[in-house]
Amino acid sequence: MIVKCSWQGIDGKGYERVIQTDGKGYYMYLPNIFLLHNLAHQKSDKRFIFEVNGRGVNKYFVGTTVALLPFFGLASVDAAITGNWEEGYAPPFQKAMSLSALFYLLFGLIFFRKLLLAYQIRDWVIALCIPMLVFGTNLLAYVVIYPSMSHLYSFTSIAAFLFLAKRWLDSRHRKYLLWMCLAFAFIVLIRPVNGIVILLLPFIAGNAENLKTSMRELAQPKNWMLCLGILAAVWSMQVMAWYVQTGKFLVWGYQNEGFNFLHPEIWKTLFGFRKGLFIYTPLILLSLSGLVLLFRQNLFKAFALSGFLAILVYAISSWWNWSYGPSFGHRAFIDFYATFGLLLALALHHFKKKIISVGLLTIAFLCLSLNMVQAYQYNFLIWSSDCMNFQKYKYTFLKTSLDYSGVLGGVRDLKPYCHSMKPVYESKIDFSGNRENWSLGNLITLKDDTVSDYSKREFNTTLMLPVNVMGEHREFFLKLQLDRYDLQAGSSSNALVVVELDSAEGGSYFYYAFKMNDYPTEKPGWKTWHYALAIPTVRSEGDLLKIYVWNRKQEEFYIDNVRVKLLAVD
Repeated sequence: MIVKCSWQGIDGKGYERVIQTDGKGYYMYLPNIFLLHNLAHQKSDKRFIFEVNGRGVNKYFVGTTVALLPFFGLASVDAAITGNWEEGYAPPFQKAMSLSALFYLLFGLIFFRKLLLAYQIRDWVIALCIPMLVFGTNLLAYVVIYPSMSHLYSFTSIAAFLFLAKRWLDSRHRKYLLWMCLAFAFIVLIRPVNGIVILLLPFIAGNAENLKTSMRELAQPKNWMLCLGILAAVWSMQVMAWYVQTGKFLVWGYQNEGFNFLHPEIWKTLFGFRKGLFIYTPLILLSLSGLVLLFRQNLFKAFALSGFLAILVYAISSWWNWSYGPSFGHRAFIDFYATFGLLLALALHHFKKKIISVGLLTIAFLCLSLNMVQAYQYNFLIWSSDCMNFQKYKYTFLKTSLDYSGVLGGVRDLKPYCHSMKPVYESKIDFSGNRENWSLGNLITLKDDTVSDYSKREFNTTLMLPVNVMGEHREFFLKLQLDRYDLQAGSSSNALVVVELDSAEGGSYFYYAFKMNDYPTEKPGWKTWHYALAIPTVRSEGDLLKIYVWNRKQEEFYIDNVRVKLLAVD
């Protein structure tokens, strides 16, 4: 749902912003649907658009757009006939995106089934693995909740590539080689980093001799020239899109983003409670039991696949935003789920002992059940989409009551990708010392300690920082800490922390509000909360940065020891 939301700031001014919600006022991720159609609509959003030659460029590659084009075309015809046209987000387009997701899911599962048949997996194993892959992983969320994001389309393309590669490496028929090249071209057109899937060819070949023979076949002039032509034809769509937008044939869309290859977050990527792959999609961990089987049967295949998985994890965990933003689980691995599904199928097919098979199936069913509960929690906002931690996970574990919807708070943005980060402002206020740039309301003294008393008050204490003290930098990173005292259990549960940038010309151009408490506490008393938030580049020296607590229901709690640190990102 696209709605216009309004807020009232501490100064009484009204602010308005168009956002997407679930109908309850909660922010939902706006999907990257169309490359050119929404270019003007997204131009002010720095997450998606940057400028080249003074013209906005969508940073994402066009592969997803190409996949959605037939469905978008049908929706356009519908919208033109009915007059229901609203920047590509009208009901015909929403329905078209959902239809496209179902189509590509089915298409991907057909190729996944063909891949398992090519490995001579038994029918009952295939019949179990297909629903496990859909309902036991976060793939389902990217069909139902986020149908226009790239991961489903990457999954389908990679499943097709694996099947066609298997066919070519087994038969070396040219038609399979050409279809394989076409699938690979679209894999890269959707998400270039997924081109590492080419490293799976040794595993699919099965042995060194078959791999060498196939590479000699590929090296024949007619074969490699045809493959090169297919790749060039497909990738030219991206080149032309860049040229239409900027007048340049080559553009790097991910400006100010990149990889931290020397500092990969491997443990957090796999086991962290923020987005850990094995925490939120344990079926993938279970699928690795297939590696045990491979090491017992075929060392070449085992080392080839292990090497690929190591490179995959290293690449994903080296991206500066290793958690990949708001999502259900770790979405970057969804693209390669056909590989993990194959591993699981091999394990179920080849383990002969009944007790092992029954054990695997039992664990798989538990993983599937857990995933369905977690998908429900995510869809109904019982979870945080990006800032989970162990305490939040523990508090909401297996909770399905809608009473838990939206109860989690806090924010833990990751530091932006940068070469340097230096402090430009720091302030600590305990309400008894330095108060520069602070607007203070009602204060009381408790045992020689002065605190900010929010009892029966909507607003009370505000940092009002002129941005000219921050200097000119690409953007900023805010670290914030405060101590909160509840007079009664949960009395601050509805309070928000608000960060906003006010223009010198009037109005707010950045507004971010989040619940002050990470999770509801069951006892009155003091609790310390920590936050981290990326702040965009300020527009002019006369602008004002505001940080304050909004006690929406005017409940009773105190605030003390507020610490603010601003770091400049260069």
